[in-house]
Amino acid sequence: HAKSRQQGKAKRAWDILCRQKDSFKNGNLDARPDVFTYTSVINGCAFSFDERDKADALEIATKAMKELQESLRTESANSFTYVSLLKVYSNLMPVGAERDVLVEKAFRECCKDGQVNSGVITSLHAAAPKLASTLLHGVVNSDDLNVDRLPAEWSRNVKDGRRRPSQSRRRVSSNSHRRTE
Repeated sequence: HAKSRQQGKAKRAWDILCRQKDSFKNGNLDARPDVFTYTSVINGCAFSFDERDKADALEIATKAMKELQESLRTESANSFTYVSLLKVYSNLMPVGAERDVLVEKAFRECCKDGQVNSGVITSLHAAAPKLASTLLHGVVNSDDLNVDRLPAEWSRNVKDGRRRPSQSRRRVSSNSHRRTE
């Protein structure tokens, strides 16, 4: 359970992923880890609130994202993966330059992968509000982030029903960090 307060859940999620990879390597073709497997591990890390777990959870999320990017040839990180990764940085790292560097790198990768949706924008603002304003300056108004104004290239591969926000008319308010209809 990703949002439980259980200590050590990030490490347990990583251990399950490792067992799954071993099973796949040993011939169980149904055990092949996919983007959803890796995203689940990253998401579990994002909600590791026990102070004793935060450093391990950050390391595990970083390893999982790196492995996802290197090992999956047919699919890549999706918008949910990037939302989870941005939440890892927001929840596990102190505000500062190091966090901003990682948030910017993740957002730029997300744009490159065409996976930006309203959830990514909301998570970007939560993780680094000033950086988000800088990255989105000239693209959208920071007071009323209408995701319809984002470059189509940024969301070209989103498959979660919010590919082009004009379909759902979702707006993201930078002041509330919530979607509104």
